[in-house]
Amino acid sequence: MDSYLQNIRQKVGNDEVKLVGFLVLVFNQEGQVLLHQDASSKTWSLPKGIVDSNETPADGALRGVKQQTGLSLFELDMFAFTSKHESNRVQYSVEGDLHAHSFLFSSTDWEGELSTGDSELNALAFFNLNDLPEIMPNMANAIELFLRWLPEREFIFN
Repeated sequence: MDSYLQNIRQKVGNDEVKLVGFLVLVFNQEGQVLLHQDASSKTWSLPKGIVDSNETPADGALRGVKQQTGLSLFELDMFAFTSKHESNRVQYSVEGDLHAHSFLFSSTDWEGELSTGDSELNALAFFNLNDLPEIMPNMANAIELFLRWLPEREFIFN
């Protein structure tokens, strides 16, 4: 658990905490999306995280992608905001419940070498959107929202 969330937990105990989060769809030149695999659960996920108290959602997304993948993003497209989806709620056995109100971004403008600098990650790989491994429900929802946004590029509230 990051220090920002730990600080909040010290103040509110195990009550549900509502935080601002982010998910980022990073695409390579072939149109494949980047996923990372959690070291403990082996589930695949988009780069994601919680916005720190001194950050904008875009700043948090840039930081999170760099920490989790080693890639530096130069441009982000914010395509959706989601808070209703049930999978935005995470139940922790010890830390209490968390409800993320998340900004969703995409990027094709990046540089760097893939690196799992985060010890919680096992692997990083690009996948075709029509041939994804099993992913978490909120990640599937984010990809569905992106595909809905893409033709008209109209921001989506979900």
